[in-house]
Amino acid sequence: MRFNHLTILLLFLLLLSCTSQEKLTGVEAEPFYTIDESLDKDEEIEAKLASWREIYGEEMDRRVVEALGNFHFGKPESSLGNLTADMLRYRASHEMERFVHLALINRDGFGIEFREGPITLDHLYQFMPYDNTLVVLEMPGSKIAKLADEIASRGGVPVSGLRMMINNGRATGILVNSEHLDPERTYYLATSSYVAGGGGGFDSLLEHNTRHDFDLLIRDLFIDHLRRYREVAPEVDLRIREM
Repeated sequence: MRFNHLTILLLFLLLLSCTSQEKLTGVEAEPFYTIDESLDKDEEIEAKLASWREIYGEEMDRRVVEALGNFHFGKPESSLGNLTADMLRYRASHEMERFVHLALINRDGFGIEFREGPITLDHLYQFMPYDNTLVVLEMPGSKIAKLADEIASRGGVPVSGLRMMINNGRATGILVNSEHLDPERTYYLATSSYVAGGGGGFDSLLEHNTRHDFDLLIRDLFIDHLRRYREVAPEVDLRIREM
């Protein structure tokens, strides 16, 4: 996972707050300086931090969209998983300039959930703290069937364009955009660079035919998508069901 500039800034601040220094050997050493209230403030550093706080604070507090209910992750499907996966598939279709059949995203790559009320830019950076980019994979239907079983074994993950039932940890009744899965057909699947590279353990994704990488942060795509609406409502539509 790639880290964004805000994470780097936080790491910088964390280093400034360290109260001791260890040798590269890992052996504890006496601190050669201590940062506490007795240390005079560096006016130049304070000025820079103040300007950063002002700029980022004002920008991060901007409302992007209004949530008409609580959005959360859950299994076998959930309101926040559906919203994220649907956005990913629709934006992938736009970038590919062709229909993208499916999308899959890994829950582990996200931070907070959304409460009813305004969703700010700060919320969205906390929601997607990593700089993962958009990837579209071309996959045969036989591998989509394998992917569906991997999804079923996890009790469900955020997906779009896929409908299925989970029966004893296996996928049954698999539909792609309301059509029966064709093992010989090539399907386009949108995901993140992290998941496409093996993050999340979906081995079937590593057996793709062709990979299309876009230098587009999924977080930026999600923010742009939400800005098209004044408000969003949490929804589930039984795209994954347990028998």
